[in-house]
Amino acid sequence: MSMCTHKNKNFDGEDSIIDGSKNKKELNQILMDNFKDYGYYGYCSVNIDDEKSVCTNVPEPNDLKSELNNINQNSETKNPTDVSTELNQNNPNLAVLYYEDHSSHACSNLKIPDFEKPERLIDAFQYLKDNKIFNDDRCNLVTDIDKALEKDLLKIHTKSYVSFIKNYSKKGGGFLGDSTYVTKDTYDVAKMSAGAAIRSAELVIDNNYSYSFALLRPPGHHAGKSRYGGFCIFNNAAILARYLQQKKGIEKVMIVDWDAHAGNGTMDIFYDDPDVITLSIHRSPHDFYPRTGFMSQIGEGAGEGYNINIEMPVGSENVEYKLAFDEVIIPLIKRHSPDFLICCCGFDGYYQEKTVQMNLTSKGYYQMIRSIKSVFPENFVILMEGGYHKHNGKLCHSVINALLDRPNPIHDDLKYSKYESQLHKKVYNKAFENIFKIKEMFSLSSINDQSKADNL
Repeated sequence: MSMCTHKNKNFDGEDSIIDGSKNKKELNQILMDNFKDYGYYGYCSVNIDDEKSVCTNVPEPNDLKSELNNINQNSETKNPTDVSTELNQNNPNLAVLYYEDHSSHACSNLKIPDFEKPERLIDAFQYLKDNKIFNDDRCNLVTDIDKALEKDLLKIHTKSYVSFIKNYSKKGGGFLGDSTYVTKDTYDVAKMSAGAAIRSAELVIDNNYSYSFALLRPPGHHAGKSRYGGFCIFNNAAILARYLQQKKGIEKVMIVDWDAHAGNGTMDIFYDDPDVITLSIHRSPHDFYPRTGFMSQIGEGAGEGYNINIEMPVGSENVEYKLAFDEVIIPLIKRHSPDFLICCCGFDGYYQEKTVQMNLTSKGYYQMIRSIKSVFPENFVILMEGGYHKHNGKLCHSVINALLDRPNPIHDDLKYSKYESQLHKKVYNKAFENIFKIKEMFSLSSINDQSKADNL
């Protein structure tokens, strides 16, 4: 039974329909009941030309912000200008960026449930603080972050789309569909998220830090030039890439995205651009959000060959991801030799993210960072994307230790029964087949047959 007329969204001409006969409360419930998609809600969207569609007055932020203020009052934030500009790659230092105002972009303010909520960062930050991560002179907390300017957003997003988000926020916001919501503060918070991405790179480029890791929300990699989606408003990584090219004189940028969902917004933005190489490793999108990001999508025009999608089968874990890094990602980083690398770090491939059904552990994330550092020891930043479980703090700790050349602090290895081991061999063989195809497509050296699961 169809209760809501709907089409996918695009703010430059495609139709986007909401049944006006439904009031806001009824429509929100319909969206949440009928359009769920492996942890992301489905494809129903708000028309930016409809002044009356799904708008609501949003109450003041709840107690989350006051709780966060209490956390920050007890935190010793170091000034990045105090860090030596003479960096030693054998003794790297790291900036972790965090801003408290993200808590005003909260689904609870709209009285709707959603996975993308402030607690996912608040709890992670509290974990890092409780474990005294910022008491270390080599790991500094940076909170002096400015919002991205509107002109920075317009380097990626259309003017009509930016105006829609800005005006919709002013009117109080509402649930947009496709898992995405807007509150009265979302426009400012999303600009702050993009600003944190920019700041993270500036700290590295200005030689204050070896690396930076930005804990930011809302995430960005599903946002296209004129579209929201999958919790994302503005595409933080894409905005940073253009900023680096136009403001910092960096010519070639590479974006490596290991969120469990394909970075479809980033792919679409740079699909015909050879100066930004986009690589996304994610769960196969054949039956999974965003249902795009296939191996066959390699770019077009001048950008052909500069877009890479690595489809990972359901159940993939550390060994499959290591194979993909060793055989595809690291060779492509070497081949393209970018001037700057942006890593989009989603924690939703973690085995505790039950709706996603991937099986990475902390060791997997730790290995990915170490692999990149082995061939690209400087000029890269990490931007947080997904991860909707309660273990983000631990995984952040693993990322931080990988960047600082320290042992992985988390021990969460999976143990398989004999039956599960047999099932895992099938997963590995499927991953092997996909990776072999990608290596052929991009003329990378062939995989040795001894890598197959018979030897697992």
